[in-house]
Amino acid sequence: MSYVEDMISVKREEWLPRDYLVGPVKHREISRWTDLEAHHLGSTPLAAWGGDPFKAWTSAFMYHTLGKGWQDIWYQLGIHPDGRLVELRGAGAANSSRPYMAVNLPGADETTEAQWDTIHKLRLAMHKDGAGTGLRYHAMRGGTTCPGRKTIDRIHKIWAAEKTTG
Repeated sequence: MSYVEDMISVKREEWLPRDYLVGPVKHREISRWTDLEAHHLGSTPLAAWGGDPFKAWTSAFMYHTLGKGWQDIWYQLGIHPDGRLVELRGAGAANSSRPYMAVNLPGADETTEAQWDTIHKLRLAMHKDGAGTGLRYHAMRGGTTCPGRKTIDRIHKIWAAEKTTG
């Protein structure tokens, strides 16, 4: 186990219906990550799923697998609005050749202080696991506004406080 994996409060099997599981997920060492990359679920507010992030993540799983034909949901982890760390694919699961751990903040640019506290703790755990602790966001790769203007602004404030640029 790793420090990051020890932080996970909700395992994949607890939120994803068994019928949807695609088999074992390939894992690598968490130390390979250079950064934590923030994502959201597009323009759909969490209220559209009755405020239930697990319904939102199930919908994202279905979109990624059935809609796009991918093998699994894109994100390694999710952060519940109450701050719980949720295993979406797994902290060490591969996501093409990108060196970023993708973390989903459910909803449309809606975050809570509990989520930001978990991001801080997650970065500390990544450091203990030998990974990089950079913080970036999906839009840095272009072609999207993900994870939304408010979240991006908050990340820029974190960078300013840390005197980094992602």
